Amino acid sequence: MSYLKLKLQADRTIALNFEKALVQLREETRTVSTTVASGIERASWYGSCVFDDYKDVCKRLRSEDVRMFSALPQVFSRHDVILDMVEIYFRKNLRVSVNIMFKIWCANLLKRRLIIQAVKLQNSPFHFLSRA
Repeated sequence: MSYLKLKLQADRTIALNFEKALVQLREETRTVSTTVASGIERASWYGSCVFDDYKDVCKRLRSEDVRMFSALPQVFSRHDVILDMVEIYFRKNLRVSVNIMFKIWCANLLKRRLIIQAVKLQNSPFHFLSRA
């Protein structure tokens, strides 16, 4: 290979990597600006704590922050937080659906039992009349 060909390949590789870095920089800048905007918005919400009419908003913000900061140790102590959240979600929904299905089953069983008893009561006078 000639020196000129090696230099052109190196320049091409550098240009492609530089272009890729610029794309990533643009994406990261967009992400950071969105995060900063969210922080400024949250700070403006705390500005409402100055007014007496918005004390409920301020109280709700504080309770959300306390909940968030108390959850942070759990996030860092667990290996897979998303898996834990999905597991909790399905356990809760399965428990609720099993309870609902059990109540429906019991109601159907009670309804059938009442129907059987009603049929027996209806047939019992006729049963005695047919024997006589």
